Amino acid sequence: MCVACRGYEHFGSRGPAWGSQTTRLLLGGTAAGGFAYYWSCRQEVPYTHRHHAIMMVSNKMELHIGEQTFHEVIQQATMTNTLLPQNSHYAHLVRRVGMRIAQVAADGAGGGYNKHMQHLDWEFAVINSPDVNAFVAPGGKVVVYTGLLKLVSSEDELAAVLAHEVGHVLARHHAERISQLNVTGLLNMLVRALLGIQIPGALVVLGMFLPYSRAAEYEADAIGIRLLAKACYDPDANVSMLQKLHAAQGGAAEARMPEFLSTHPLTTERVQKVKLLLPEAYALHQENCNAVQDIMGRFAAAAGW
Repeated sequence: MCVACRGYEHFGSRGPAWGSQTTRLLLGGTAAGGFAYYWSCRQEVPYTHRHHAIMMVSNKMELHIGEQTFHEVIQQATMTNTLLPQNSHYAHLVRRVGMRIAQVAADGAGGGYNKHMQHLDWEFAVINSPDVNAFVAPGGKVVVYTGLLKLVSSEDELAAVLAHEVGHVLARHHAERISQLNVTGLLNMLVRALLGIQIPGALVVLGMFLPYSRAAEYEADAIGIRLLAKACYDPDANVSMLQKLHAAQGGAAEARMPEFLSTHPLTTERVQKVKLLLPEAYALHQENCNAVQDIMGRFAAAAGW
């Protein structure tokens, strides 16, 4: 028998591990179980009605991460003497407007999943810094920098900023991001075990994390303008605030950076999408806010309540 005619037959039994029947069954079972788990974890985002899956992240874990993050920021600001006292004008203003938005966000009117909004311990802090920025940590921990506060020219514009941040909490964007990290890590382990390769980190960042981050900003805008309107603030303040941010952050510089490399979408694109939501927002404003409520709200603001 011509052994050479058989070629490199000794490699024939070394087919890919996933080719065996046992492995195929294992993969099939894992996929079916994973899909069933994914489906059981699906939740509907209020107002936008998008469905997402919050996997391997409990409410308790989410709250712990938020408290830890907020504590670290506050501790650092205290050490550098940049944390404004709670009785300062800015801190009082941010807390009052923020709580007004938060109460609307928890009323369940947007449909979807909102159990995580009940009994949240909202905290608001203002840090003296030229940064034109604000952020929210899970569990309703909001930080605003004075650089941004000096940019706003009305309480409505401040409310637009805070409504956007509250929108992130209502949509559980932090938990969704943690879920993505968990699933990506498990998927990477599975691919490495079966195929001996690793999913490139750049592919994950450019193909999943950055696109999701930009989509989350759009969704927070869409939720925020509705919360803004329901809290009896002027929805158009959302547009003017975004335009101010665009100017303050350097519109030309932003345009030169490829959007696919950014965590945030182009501000000009955000403005256009928000403008499309103005008719619905004004309808919500008219439905929820009569003239007496509006006058009382502005009287309370003038009185410092």
